[in-house]
Amino acid sequence: MTLEVDRLLRTNDECPLPCVWGFRAGSSESLAVQTFFTRIGWGGAPYDMPEGPVYFTGKDLPGSSSIRFGFFVPGDQVEALSYALTRPEFTGRDEVLSPRSVIETLGAPDQVWVNLGVGLEIEAPLRAPFNVYLYYDDEAALLQYNGVATRLDGQYQMCLVDPNQLPAGDGGGVESVSVYAGSGTWSGNPKKIVRPFGEFGGMMPSGEAVGATPEDLYDRILQEETLCLTTPTAIWLR
Repeated sequence: MTLEVDRLLRTNDECPLPCVWGFRAGSSESLAVQTFFTRIGWGGAPYDMPEGPVYFTGKDLPGSSSIRFGFFVPGDQVEALSYALTRPEFTGRDEVLSPRSVIETLGAPDQVWVNLGVGLEIEAPLRAPFNVYLYYDDEAALLQYNGVATRLDGQYQMCLVDPNQLPAGDGGGVESVSVYAGSGTWSGNPKKIVRPFGEFGGMMPSGEAVGATPEDLYDRILQEETLCLTTPTAIWLR
């Protein structure tokens, strides 16, 4: 990993989210994006996706981490971007993507959704993938935290921290985080922001899933060092 990439992971180029590494949906030029990644040796290539052309690039990093970018470029300008990081370190290099840093930058989310990867099993699995989404309408931005939930006494526990912050043997935590951002004209439409890069759906509002409103979660993220949410197993087995 180059010193420049390490600096960007630590500082986000001093560019507040939903800007990523100095790139903003709605203002960054497609040519500038491709020139930057070519200069640092990542390359990348455009792909014809259902919504239009997307320039994808990324890099595998030491320690099983990886970075993936996508830039939706129907013209000369970036209209939407995606940024995904596996094995984040919310207390270190990648602190800018921690839930606390995000809400300190953007405030309380307008919507929070939860998804748990269980279905019509005869018996709920001991561990299941989860997704927690923080959506910001005015910024046309969506943060997606992906991790592993553990089943405990009729409910699942989902911890919005990197695994290194949990006691040994607890398991779980956030395995990856993604940022999706669209141009300002895309506010109010989270599905549109994600659509150039993949699917978006199948989740519950946080009030139904974990018994907490976006404002409740905002307060808890600020107050609790290790935020773990619980959701009843029964509501997902239907």
